[in-house]
Amino acid sequence: MTTKTSYDPICSAVLLTGLHALTAAHCIDDDSPFDRRIIAGDLYPALSNEGKTPRCREERCVVNFQKHPLASSKCCDLAVVKLNKPITPSKNIGFVPIATDQLKERTLVITLGFGRNEKNDNESSRKLRFGIFPVTRKNCSDNGGTSYSIRKNSIGQYPVYEDVGGPLINIEPPYRCYGICAGGEGDLNTYVDTAQSRRWILNSVLVLVDPMNASSAEGESQLQGTVPVACLLIYAYLW
Repeated sequence: MTTKTSYDPICSAVLLTGLHALTAAHCIDDDSPFDRRIIAGDLYPALSNEGKTPRCREERCVVNFQKHPLASSKCCDLAVVKLNKPITPSKNIGFVPIATDQLKERTLVITLGFGRNEKNDNESSRKLRFGIFPVTRKNCSDNGGTSYSIRKNSIGQYPVYEDVGGPLINIEPPYRCYGICAGGEGDLNTYVDTAQSRRWILNSVLVLVDPMNASSAEGESQLQGTVPVACLLIYAYLW
C-alpha cells in the first residue's frame, strides 16, 4: 500500500477479493483516507518509475473502507478497503483463504510485507520481505480477545520491521492467512487474529459491496463460512 503521490510503501495489505483488501486500521489516515493505493504483483513498487514495472503489476485506488469498531486496540487493528476496480489474478498473485481456526503456541509461520529484516536495514523497506518465526499467543487486556506475537527466530533473525498490515501465514499447506500486523515494539511484532475477527471481515466486505443487502440469505451463508472467502496474496515469491 502506498499513497497516491508516492510509490514508497507505507503499509502492507492482503486482498480479500479482487475489489477488497484487508490491512491495519491505522494505515488508513482519517484526515485523508482515500489517499491510498494498493499495488499487487510487484516486489519493488517504489521502482515503478524507473522502468522496471512487471507485466503482472496491478494498481488500484482506495474508494471506500470499513474500520473495526475496536480498531484502537492492537487486537482489532483492522480495516477493509474497497478498490476502484478489481485486481486480476496472475501467475504472481495466488489465493490464500482467511483462517477459520487459531494457531497453536510455537507454530512456525511466515511473515510477509514491505518492511525490513533488520532494525538498521534502511534500504530494504523498498522491497517485499518475508521471514519464518515461531508464534506466541497473548491475551488483550482491553477487549478480552487474543493476538499473536512474533519474536526473533532460532538464528537470531528479527521479524519484518515496518510491516504494518502484512499477513501471517502458516508454512505448510493448506495455506491460511492467520493474522495482520498491527505494529511492533523492540524485537516484537503484534498480529491481529484474523480468525477471531473473521465474521466482522466478511460482514465488512458485504457492506462495502451492497449496504442494503448485507443481511441477505447469500450474505448470511458467507458469514457462516459456507462460502469460501479467499485473500489474494503474492506468495509465489516465498518459495
